[in-house]
Amino acid sequence: MILMIRNFSQKKKSLFSILLSAAMILSMTIFTGMPAYADDTADTQSGGSAAFTDVSADAWYHDCVQFCVERDYMNGTSDTIFSPGSNLSRAMAVTVLWRMDGCPEVNYAMSFSDVAADQWYTEAIRWAQSEGIVTGYSDTTFGTNDSVTRQQLASILYRYAESMGQGFTGASMFYFNPADSGDISDWAMEAMRWCYMEDILKGDGSGALRPLDNVTRAETASMLEKFCEAAGIEESSGMANPWTETDAAGILSVCGVEFGIPEEADQITYQVFKSEKMGEMDFVLSSGAECCARVQPTSELEDISGAYFDWQGTEECLVNGTYMGTIASAKDEGKDIQICNWYDDDLGLSYSVTVEDTDLNGFDIQAVAEQLCPVVQAPVITDLSSYEAIISQLKSGQAYAFADIDKDHDALLVTNYIYDNLDGNMAAIEATVYGYDSYD
Repeated sequence: MILMIRNFSQKKKSLFSILLSAAMILSMTIFTGMPAYADDTADTQSGGSAAFTDVSADAWYHDCVQFCVERDYMNGTSDTIFSPGSNLSRAMAVTVLWRMDGCPEVNYAMSFSDVAADQWYTEAIRWAQSEGIVTGYSDTTFGTNDSVTRQQLASILYRYAESMGQGFTGASMFYFNPADSGDISDWAMEAMRWCYMEDILKGDGSGALRPLDNVTRAETASMLEKFCEAAGIEESSGMANPWTETDAAGILSVCGVEFGIPEEADQITYQVFKSEKMGEMDFVLSSGAECCARVQPTSELEDISGAYFDWQGTEECLVNGTYMGTIASAKDEGKDIQICNWYDDDLGLSYSVTVEDTDLNGFDIQAVAEQLCPVVQAPVITDLSSYEAIISQLKSGQAYAFADIDKDHDALLVTNYIYDNLDGNMAAIEATVYGYDSYD
């Protein structure tokens, strides 16, 4: 006879692999480019330094311009002009780093009156402010067209390096005595010292760093090439976009669950953030509402949406009559936004869905959430005559593994939830254990 023992591993709030002491799981079987932001008057055209009539082959900046253009960090101001002697603007500086980082899209509410929507620099400034890499002159002014000084660019690069875990972590002790050190602002001193130490910024013939001079596009290209070398940024990677396009099966592999498909959902795409075991499904409803759903293992309810708005009217909800969650709303650039976050405490998963449209009055976001996360009952195992009989009754999405208890006894573990543990193995939170009760 088969003895069935439920809740083999007590309910946990975090994920862990099925690992038993002294000899355990032998096998587990499962049934189963960067966006373009362009403007005619700014850094827009590509083609390599050979395509630019104002970048001669013997110019000191030729190779670094080529380096930046090939990686799409910088482009020309036209098809044939790079404008190496032109000053770098604050908008250009931020856009360069944004491109280096893979053109990430972030939801962050900006209040700058001089940053118009849908400009070539808008999303770059949004990203840079959300990451703390740049700030505005005030809460309402960014200064998009203002020129950047050499010490300002050094500071921007240094803050970007810090966001990657680099920069000074203790006292810095090396010779630093440029001829014009007195011109370096206190707020820029650490950044200037680091850039000097890493050979990103060097003095002129007189030993001056010229911190207050505006930095040109040619000087910017030179500093960027040296910065990439110092920070270990490989070609076309930067900090890289961590999201990978996938399909529904990819979500299941990484997160262990599948999204339900809401009624009238169209233009469905999937992507995963493997190192965080996060899955995302983007879709558009027939009403035109744009939706983004995410799922991720967490120890408690978390807002994993990545949507940083001034949420208002937060209310508690109960998704599918089972999962505790919250609903809130916001407005941004003339659009209505709603969010629903909820938590599956059986599986230790946080879910979120955000919906954006011009008018969401009367919209039922909880209904969408409930279709994304349907309550699925595990198949009932009726034939317990043998391990083979149990395995034959498993359905898609379930998994099993054998475990040795001692030299004379083994057990069959069956789970309804699996995920990729990113170490070459599949893992699960809990399992039902089937074993013989013929112990002596």
